[in-house]
Amino acid sequence: MLLADLEKNGLSFSEPRSQDFDQASQTLDLIGLPPAPEEIEAFLADDRPKHFARVVDRLLASPRYGERWGGTGWTWSLRRRARLIQCQRRATSAKRGDIAIGS
Repeated sequence: MLLADLEKNGLSFSEPRSQDFDQASQTLDLIGLPPAPEEIEAFLADDRPKHFARVVDRLLASPRYGERWGGTGWTWSLRRRARLIQCQRRATSAKRGDIAIGS
């Protein structure tokens, strides 16, 4: 059905992504840096089963994994806490009759 719709509109499926693109995108996603050229060469030369899984495992074990989220998570936590305090203050004020509910 999908192929028929594509062909009807003169389109086709895109070509599969290359393995070096997959490795580069995973490296950027997990540690925030592109892979070194020698890492790409080693990845492309590795023909053992599950070589992509080994790359992901190596990246997850890296001390750089999650570094780029450190600041984001911390500031998100502060914003969430500030919002919670604001909601608690509004609820307390509404109970005392200081503000109208829904304002």
